[in-house]
Amino acid sequence: MSQDLTNEAYEAGLKAGKQIVILAKEVYGRQMLYPACDTSRLFAAIADRSTLSEVNIRRIRQLGYEVTVTYPKPLIFDFTNP
Repeated sequence: MSQDLTNEAYEAGLKAGKQIVILAKEVYGRQMLYPACDTSRLFAAIADRSTLSEVNIRRIRQLGYEVTVTYPKPLIFDFTNP
């Protein structure tokens, strides 16, 4: 695939409002990318995985999708109150 076609697909995808949401979590010291919307779950199903790899994300971007990565909020416990 030529770079020009990739750029055209990306620009067309952005204009069409194609975007997916990925949730990045650290699991046992490794960053894992979990699908967090219907479209990203479909891409994970096509890849036959429960998570997406960086290579998957790069190829999804080549298809013209905007990828939004979210991070979970850290849990904050108040240990001062019994």
